[in-house]
Amino acid sequence: MGQHPHPLNWLKEINKESYLWSLCCCGYNEEMAKDVLQDAYLKVIEKKARYSSNSHRKTWFFSVIKFTALDALRKRKPTKVSVHEAHDIVDDSCSIDLKSDDRVNFKEILSTLSTQQREILTLVFYNNLSIHSAANVLNMKVGTARTHYKRGKENFKKQLLRMESKMLK
Repeated sequence: MGQHPHPLNWLKEINKESYLWSLCCCGYNEEMAKDVLQDAYLKVIEKKARYSSNSHRKTWFFSVIKFTALDALRKRKPTKVSVHEAHDIVDDSCSIDLKSDDRVNFKEILSTLSTQQREILTLVFYNNLSIHSAANVLNMKVGTARTHYKRGKENFKKQLLRMESKMLK
């Protein structure tokens, strides 16, 4: 009978991605994101949040972060940090090697999307989750997640093309 690995081992592996997701869930408030992530870790360690084998651990833990953030947002009024500042904090976790100007443009575009579109694109592109897993994290139906994903990509593309046409003028 095999033992389950200690929670700290797999949590360490997804720490950067977890922090980026926490930032997104906390309206890009850096201090709140750190507190939420710490509370989520404590829930796992103290077995207040229990993993069942119905989903991937990362998907499950991102759900724990999301619900911990929702509780925190209900309890206090957040002070927001700009999207640009938040992504500067975690630029090294971005898997795409972009020039500085491109990063600024991407951050600006993400800030124009709806919350659902921004969250689904963040989970899929920054955190490498499938749409199905992202839907589980966001507690929404897969069809709804696909719709937000599709619209988010379309809106992102429109904004990107607008920016490019302004630069060419």
